[in-house]
Amino acid sequence: MLVSVPVLGQSPLQYRYEDSVAQEEPEESVSISPLKRYKSQALQRLGVSSGYAQGLASKNSHKWLQAEVGVGVPLGSFSNILSARFIFREDSITVPSLDFKHNHLYQLGASLFWRKEFTDDVNRSMLISVQPRYQGDMEAESNTFGIFAMCLINHKIPDTGMTFSYGLVHLNHLDNAIFPALGISWQPGYSTKIDLRFPESAVSWLLVRESNQMEKWLRLKVGFEGNRWGVNLDGVDTIVTSRHWKTAVVLEKLLAGGGGWTVELSYLFSREFEIGRDFSDLGDGVYLSCGINY
Repeated sequence: MLVSVPVLGQSPLQYRYEDSVAQEEPEESVSISPLKRYKSQALQRLGVSSGYAQGLASKNSHKWLQAEVGVGVPLGSFSNILSARFIFREDSITVPSLDFKHNHLYQLGASLFWRKEFTDDVNRSMLISVQPRYQGDMEAESNTFGIFAMCLINHKIPDTGMTFSYGLVHLNHLDNAIFPALGISWQPGYSTKIDLRFPESAVSWLLVRESNQMEKWLRLKVGFEGNRWGVNLDGVDTIVTSRHWKTAVVLEKLLAGGGGWTVELSYLFSREFEIGRDFSDLGDGVYLSCGINY
């Protein structure tokens, strides 16, 4: 798919669009039968993931742990799907240059996703995702509500393996948060896929496939990520914001029904951290994360 939403549930920031749209069917021009994306039950996902980011030239660090539960309901058919994901996450951030150390930054929220194919045009589909969350330290009384929202139209070009996407996206970690969502995806064969999109682009290669039961993919990614929390520092509520660019190598195992695991190794650059109006350039860093899903 074409517009990606970063998450520090799999990376050190916040939303990852692949989690919302993993259900999207592959291009019709692909001849290999794809893995089954859904379980034949309401419970679709149980997952746990964790990650750690470390500055190269300084002692700043960021680590997190996340647990999630996902459910899905076909509204009449698998071309009309409503799914929900419930998330609990705890982050720990240390930034010595700003004398900031917080071991208990929380995220509690839900991700609602709806996908609908147009009945008058089988090559078009609409995706709507809304992700409201509490993001704070359980002490701040303001600036703790965050939301990601997206409306996207996907248009497949028959017999080309290409899909164009357009719409709007709201990113929680930027002040000017609403952006046009434009992108293009090209899948010349089942084993290769290229996604050009904002804020994350990727090239994916299929490494191993076992019938219709398992696949292993290698992905190279470039993207922009970020997150924000409302915290109480010395009795005053303020906003803490983290953002960066990254290049990543991802190894992912997918199982029929939606399970599997993911390991990501990233190089982080243009890292920024803000506490209110205080700003710190964190320098480059490295990041490792892993997750497992049922």
